[in-house]
Amino acid sequence: KSMKEVMNIYGDAMKDISMILLIVAGAGVLKQVFVDSGVSNEIAASLGTISIHPLILGWLIAAFIRVCIGSATVAGLTTAGLLAPALPQMNVDPNLMVLSVGAGSLMFSHVNDSGFWLFKEYFNLSIKDTIRSWSIMETIVAIVGLIGDMAHFAERLNKIVGGVAIILGHQQAHGTPVRLRLGCSAIDALPVNIGISGHRF
Repeated sequence: KSMKEVMNIYGDAMKDISMILLIVAGAGVLKQVFVDSGVSNEIAASLGTISIHPLILGWLIAAFIRVCIGSATVAGLTTAGLLAPALPQMNVDPNLMVLSVGAGSLMFSHVNDSGFWLFKEYFNLSIKDTIRSWSIMETIVAIVGLIGDMAHFAERLNKIVGGVAIILGHQQAHGTPVRLRLGCSAIDALPVNIGISGHRF
């Protein structure tokens, strides 16, 4: 083939992908503007003062940042950075928190998300049809993820509370610690110490 024919092939290929590249790049630039300006950190700090269950809080922060910023990566990392220092005091399983934040970071992808435009151009859809398909699908994934996460937490909590076994020692009357084991069996039980009004139980 001649050089002209080769260049025509490349020209036709560029026509098909150039719009996708420009749109994805534009969405990425907008996302970076939000990140560099500190918008995601301000959103996370504002929502961090809400008094709700830690798993729901993690999901809510990640979801809100996702909708405002458009990047699931930024939403997840920002939320993780905010909640990680306080996680030991939240009394929740870190694995469940990871799932909660991950689910929230998928919430309602729309025009400020590069994946939204990639999906739209790849399937040659209108913005309306992309919202009705891609955005709704992402929202369902986020909500179902939170429901599953909370259901798993409730199931584990029910097993722990249902299997509480209190082992009392004869030293109880002398104010020495009472061993409290939480679990379905003595083998799988979790030993803890609980303090109330300056006394350990």
